[in-house]
Amino acid sequence: MAAIIFILLLFVIFVGGGWFIGRSIGGILFKNDSENNYNAPITNPIKTKENPNKNKITPSPIKISKPNYKIPLEDIIKKIEIVKFQSKNNETSIYFNNVTMSQYRFLPMYYDSVNNDFLGINFKILGNTIFIEIAISDKKINIFKGTELFFYFENNESVKYTFTNSCVKTQDYNINLIIPKLNELELFAFQNLEYWSLKNLKKGIDIESDNTFFDLKNRMNSKKDFQEILKFLTNKIVQELINLNKGKLK
Repeated sequence: MAAIIFILLLFVIFVGGGWFIGRSIGGILFKNDSENNYNAPITNPIKTKENPNKNKITPSPIKISKPNYKIPLEDIIKKIEIVKFQSKNNETSIYFNNVTMSQYRFLPMYYDSVNNDFLGINFKILGNTIFIEIAISDKKINIFKGTELFFYFENNESVKYTFTNSCVKTQDYNINLIIPKLNELELFAFQNLEYWSLKNLKKGIDIESDNTFFDLKNRMNSKKDFQEILKFLTNKIVQELINLNKGKLK
């Protein structure tokens, strides 16, 4: 039932009309309440129903020591900040900050690397559109045009994104953007992400992780917490889009 409501709600928002429906069911769907901007390239999302390689890909063994402390998930979520500002074109931009670490804009998905590098994920609103920001901390790796990003979920569904433009390079990350489809946002909001992979074999990129690698300095140190934070961010960004458009209700 929640999944059906979620799709109906997002459909109303993205087709640009009927905001009164979003207001009436938004409060039911989004009960968890806690509390840069550039013209980035748009990607071409493609969704696959099944993951044919699920039983073939074996995540790498954990080689990074796990932190010996546990910070409650509620405390991590409570520190996440919602940043809002107006762009030069007078468009509203909304994104998250302090995600698991102070000044972290991205939820880190660590992989087996010497320097505890990660592929980061964040959600943002620009104008009236929800984007997924993908960032990689290893500046030697570019998210080239043609690079493929796969997300595999525990319910045996998967999502594939193929980047159609080059990444934007910042001081700390190489970043690219995705415009997710409605059913893909539903997966991020309600399903557990099992593992992911980033591939561009022509450029020598082949990275994957099951999100069991962690940085000793990071407050997040369990896969379960990662999954719950990802769901929180997805639900929260949709709620922010609803709030942004309350003035358009008829």
